[in-house]
Amino acid sequence: MADQAQQNRAPGNRAPGDRAPGNRASGNRAQQELLSRRGFVAATVGVAAGAGAATWALSGCAPAAEEKAGGAGGALTVEEDGSGIVTLNVADEQVVVIDEFEELPASDIVTEIAHWELPMGTLVYQASREKALVLLPVDEGRELRSIGLLDVSSGGIETILEQAVGADEGAIIYDARASDEALIWVECRLATLDWQVYVAAIGGATAEGSANRGAGGGGGDGDDGDDASATAQGDASATAQDDATASAQDDATATAQEAPPAPTTTTTPAPTTATGAPIRQVDEGSADYDPPLLAISGSKAYWTVMPDANGPANQEDSFLKTVRIALADSADAPAEEPATAYVSHGRMITNPLANDGILTFVPRVDTDNIYYQLTALRVADDEIAATSVLPQALRVVDAIYLGDSFAFGIEGNYNYAGGLAWFGTYQPLPDGRWLRVSRMPVGAPVKLGSFLLVKSTINVVGIDAAKGTYFVIDVLADCAEYGDVLAGWGVQDRLLIYTGLPDRGGYGPGVAQLRVFELLPPPTEESPASPDPSEAS
Repeated sequence: MADQAQQNRAPGNRAPGDRAPGNRASGNRAQQELLSRRGFVAATVGVAAGAGAATWALSGCAPAAEEKAGGAGGALTVEEDGSGIVTLNVADEQVVVIDEFEELPASDIVTEIAHWELPMGTLVYQASREKALVLLPVDEGRELRSIGLLDVSSGGIETILEQAVGADEGAIIYDARASDEALIWVECRLATLDWQVYVAAIGGATAEGSANRGAGGGGGDGDDGDDASATAQGDASATAQDDATASAQDDATATAQEAPPAPTTTTTPAPTTATGAPIRQVDEGSADYDPPLLAISGSKAYWTVMPDANGPANQEDSFLKTVRIALADSADAPAEEPATAYVSHGRMITNPLANDGILTFVPRVDTDNIYYQLTALRVADDEIAATSVLPQALRVVDAIYLGDSFAFGIEGNYNYAGGLAWFGTYQPLPDGRWLRVSRMPVGAPVKLGSFLLVKSTINVVGIDAAKGTYFVIDVLADCAEYGDVLAGWGVQDRLLIYTGLPDRGGYGPGVAQLRVFELLPPPTEESPASPDPSEAS
């Protein structure tokens, strides 16, 4: 995989980092930054970071790749060294904003099929149609203690991990992602800021049996157990009574006095999840590298390894790593070793997002000037499916590949970037226009049927650009100031949104509420009435 990653990288001089090397923040300051950030994510408006909950400072550089299916036209930029870069080119007149669309009642488009209350500060990530990963907090949301899977139809939560593997050494659960099949999470020790990445299958009888066998030191069941029991009770009993008794009376006393006591050995059992699946550590790092950003698709997990932007390693390469997790029905198969799927000369931006067999991430092009590249990677073989290079120095906060084009959010203004000059969420349309949702982006969008759903300032908004319509889902009364949060991203057939409901009376932390929506079937046109035969002439 390392050789493959090198092939993905165009030759060129190493680009300098966005920031000059500098002294790392003091230990106390770094701890405060980590604690305040986790509290921000889990208990306040930072919960709205959704898919990008673990994104840190943005800087770095990345490999260039062939422009394949960016979904829009490009403009050629010639660098000082003579190399050419084709960048995304959107004209002002191509952009359409939702202010020009007709608003429809949300009740005509979607229906709420369920809602569930969770502890305040819970983070929710959509794992599938039926399941959502929940990171459950303690201490009024200031620490994430356990990981569970929520059945969005019944509201039941299956605990997967009761606490951090390294809890006894001061580790906390920092972030996690899950699919129907597997789980990846990162733990961080507050005292040292070092981190570990773990993976595990979700449930499964074989995984439980394998773990039990390991903890039991062997053993078994069936006929072999019956035969061994009969042998022990039959033959060995006679031997013990006839021969061993005499030996014990004559020799055992002297032997016990002469021989040293037998050493006591303690075997630490391998860690398992609450469902019995073996836990495997696949990576670790020091405070010089940020806690990884995570993604998962099926049984294949991804994570980033990027140097701290202000630390001594800030000029080092960044990596997108991957591993396929052994599932319950293959627990006895050799574990696959982690591999490098992509090498970046510096830091990438945005949390990688997996959806529909594609992983979307945004590295930096391998040039002296700063260009970022929207990149879609096929999960099946870790080959690039599509790329699109953004205008110089333009940064996105989230990006997702939606089948044939990228949708992305920009939180800054770039007056030189033509139709991409202003903040908002952008998506190319089949007719050559570009949709701009002129709200500050918070999290990647969701595609639900023909609607693109984004989080606005408070509400979730759904837009059907082809029909020129949109709808707004009302927030709950007395919700937290950050409003509703999308729990998913990419193509979905159910919409999961959640918010905090503080206790306005001041007697407790309040609760979080998750709501589950589905699209209503489109209205059917009534067929014209059949003519009355009696009226036929």
